[in-house]
Order: sequence, then C-alpha cells, then structure tokens
Amino acid sequence: MATMGSTFQLRPTWTFKPKIGAPLQSDADFNGKKVSRAVVEFALPFTIFLDTIFDGNLLGARHARSAANEQVGIFKWMETAYGTAGLDGKKCLLRTICEMQGYPIGEYSMFGEMISILLSPRRDEMSLLDEYIVAEKLGRTDHKMCGVEYHKCPFSVFDFFNDAMPPDQSHANMTRT
Repeated sequence: MATMGSTFQLRPTWTFKPKIGAPLQSDADFNGKKVSRAVVEFALPFTIFLDTIFDGNLLGARHARSAANEQVGIFKWMETAYGTAGLDGKKCLLRTICEMQGYPIGEYSMFGEMISILLSPRRDEMSLLDEYIVAEKLGRTDHKMCGVEYHKCPFSVFDFFNDAMPPDQSHANMTRT
C-alpha cells in the first residue's frame, strides 16, 4: 500500500530578502513638528536555485527563457502589486522606471544597485519590453517629464521616499543633471 506524504527536496539555494522601510509622518498637533505614525515596508524576496544556473536550462539553452521573458514576468507581478493599491499598475511601473533614470540609487547601496538592475529593461529581439524601454529612454532624456507622460499614475516612489528622508539625503539632492 502506497502512502501519501509531502516530498522535501534539498537544493542549494541563495535567498535574498531585501526590504526597505519608510516612516509615515504627520503633524497631528499642527505645531509644525512631524511625528512618526507608522512604517511602510516594501519587500521583494527571491530565491535562486543554484543547481539550475549552469545546467543549460536557464542560461544558454535553445528553449530557455530569455532574461527579457523573465523580466516581463517580474514587471507583470509589480504592476499587479501597484494595482492592489488602487493605482494603474502599468503606468506606475513605467513612471518608476522613467523617474529612476534621474536618480543614481545604484551608486549608494547594494540594495539600490539591485533595484536599478531589476528595473532596467533588457533589450531583446522579440520586443517584449518596448514600452518599458521607451520609459527608460524618456527618463534618461528628461526625468522631470515622467510625471507628465505617465500622469495616470499620481504616485512617485521618489517623492514618497523624499518626504521620509532628511533634507541632505533627499532625492532632490541626488538627481542627475
């Protein structure tokens, strides 16, 4: 008689659990002094299965998914996350990609570098990421136009973090000219 049970696989993995938090502050007493009321945290955990990196199925195989295919999946997931907050997911992701080109976040931390890599659309022959590449190009040309072009997204990630950071570290002081 066969028994039913769960299977447990031991695989070499590398797991990242990057998380960034920003305080939500308000002036409840209207005295000009901000008070922290809560912390909003964004997390993007991911795991890499090390045994699949060089087996020919992920990198270099004929039928393997391209980096662009993988990135489309990540972008769709991010659009859904924006959408659950009641925002136009695609427009908000395009705005984020566009605005990111004006801020050298990759130069300040490993987490910033990972976000920069994640949100830099890959070029491929199938044009899977053309809209995202257009947003990236607009941001490199004039990142201040991103809010105008993607006005259906009323939310700027950089404005959100600018309000939470000390003035000398705000994104207004980090912009590329």
